[in-house]
Amino acid sequence: MKKAASAARKPPQPSAATPRKRPVSLKERKFPGRRIVEFPNMKGRKLEKVEIYTSGGHHSIVIGFADKTALDLAIEPGFTLRAVQRDRQPGGLKIIRRWPAIFSER
Repeated sequence: MKKAASAARKPPQPSAATPRKRPVSLKERKFPGRRIVEFPNMKGRKLEKVEIYTSGGHHSIVIGFADKTALDLAIEPGFTLRAVQRDRQPGGLKIIRRWPAIFSER
């Protein structure tokens, strides 16, 4: 009976879709009618490749780095850009960090 009780006390394991880290802050500079948004944690990484994916309901730009991580920029009509850095190791798709969504100026 002790085994069942100790198993019930274990915290739930995070799913594969659960990010490993909290969202990271963006650097923003605002000007009349526009703004510039920077992903500060990406500075200094060695670029390996850039890919654009487009399918029925999903469009994204993926920037792959030599350290086997990638910055995914998901594009929604209008536009909304949602960015995550993820592990590109075989069998992985683990999210390392997320940034807040960027919405087009109106």
